[in-house]
Amino acid sequence: MHHPPRVLVVEDSATLAFTYRAILSQNGYSVTTAETRDAGLAELQSQSFDILLCDLTLDHGHSGLEVIAFARGRCPQLPVALLTGYDDVEIRMAAAQLGVSVLAKPIGVGQLLVSVQWMLGTVEQERSQIPERLAKGASTSAA
Repeated sequence: MHHPPRVLVVEDSATLAFTYRAILSQNGYSVTTAETRDAGLAELQSQSFDILLCDLTLDHGHSGLEVIAFARGRCPQLPVALLTGYDDVEIRMAAAQLGVSVLAKPIGVGQLLVSVQWMLGTVEQERSQIPERLAKGASTSAA
């Protein structure tokens, strides 16, 4: 049974969280939002997601990097985008070290959709290559 891609949006701005949810939901995604670090961590513990979109600056001085590190600890291949209004080299370097994309705010509708589709496409491409890799491994080990 095929399900719509599940997206977790961790964003402390209720307005932005609502906007991202509306855009993604209207385009066939199943969206869960969390407005605090703790709520984001709880969602990641209770269910699985296909993509994580996480704001850099969260409630009470918490960093979205904490949520991302937790998510990657549970699911290392989870596609992640860091959402930030502070687009600078240090943030991009930190994101690169974690292997995550950076989306600079304000994020346009088209940019959001293309980024999510690209992240999903990358995951689907890797998943589709698994049987091929297994077959190659079997033929190599049989030789």
